[in-house]
Amino acid sequence: LEIQKHQIMAALTDKIDSLISKLDEFCMSTATVIPSDAFVIVTKWPTKGKCKTRLSKSIGTEMATDFALCALKDLMLYFRELPRQKFILFAPKDAKSNFEALMKELKLAHNEYGLVPMQDSNLCTTNLGYKLAGCVRDLRSAPHRISGRICFVGSDCLELRRHHIDTPRDEDHGKARIIPAVDGGWVLTDMPSHAPCKIFDNVLWSNEKTCESQIAQIQRCGVQVVKDKLTFQDVDEYEDW
Repeated sequence: LEIQKHQIMAALTDKIDSLISKLDEFCMSTATVIPSDAFVIVTKWPTKGKCKTRLSKSIGTEMATDFALCALKDLMLYFRELPRQKFILFAPKDAKSNFEALMKELKLAHNEYGLVPMQDSNLCTTNLGYKLAGCVRDLRSAPHRISGRICFVGSDCLELRRHHIDTPRDEDHGKARIIPAVDGGWVLTDMPSHAPCKIFDNVLWSNEKTCESQIAQIQRCGVQVVKDKLTFQDVDEYEDW
């Protein structure tokens, strides 16, 4: 009788172990993988007279504002499937409710895009580097704790597609990547996890040498950078459309 008890207990133990193993496999296969990389759209809330001011000289302030809003909507909807944690770095700070309403209008879940206000949300200042560096610090700390790459894009380049933001090849994984704009700026900067916030210091913003000065600053920080062969147009003036 004792031998039978031991045999039964051993058989039950084996079955339980097998069930636990299968349960673990099921949980692993259905678990939601939270990506460690981030994708950030840099934008300000489209406001008449405060956005696309150069474009508005050709098509009027109302149409320029409508364009800025439509371009932002297009980016948000198109990149919702990107396998990165997605954020909007926005200004001014009091526009948060506008972005929340926009996500609701676009039927985006409230957590599909995290909303990160610019530390300096003064729309009159041109020190974009301070705002980008502040965003990096925010994303790398609680509650976001981004441990991987952080990719910044503007909200006015209509040519960017998901494959332009794919994970870099193994040999380029530790390098920064930049896609130049036709006007000398950049439309995308993707920084590796070890790149410091100061890669955005000393950059000539709103300048025909913005991209080149950005590359030089990244290199001064000891980070290798790949300049993409592609060059895209960001829409600042009527001729860019």
